[in-house]
Amino acid sequence: MPHGAPSTPGNPAARQLSLAFGLIADTLEWPHDAYQAFIARLLAVGVCPLAITLGDVLAAYYATGDANGSAPSTDDKAVH
Repeated sequence: MPHGAPSTPGNPAARQLSLAFGLIADTLEWPHDAYQAFIARLLAVGVCPLAITLGDVLAAYYATGDANGSAPSTDDKAVH
C-alpha cells in the first residue's frame, strides 16, 4: 500500500464504518464518569439497545465530548 493511502481504499461507506467503530473503541479509554455519561446518553435514546443506530452512537459520542470540552480520553485524542 502506498504511503498515505487510506486504510480502506475506494469505499467511502467502509471508511465511515471504520471511523465509527474506531470512535466507539476510543470510549474504552475514557475516564469512568465520561464513559457513564456516554452510556446514559445511549440509554436516553429510548429504544432497545439492539435498535440503536450508529448515528445514535456518534451523536452520544460527540455530545459527551462536547460536554467535556473535547474527547474525554486521558490521552488527548481529538474528537472532531
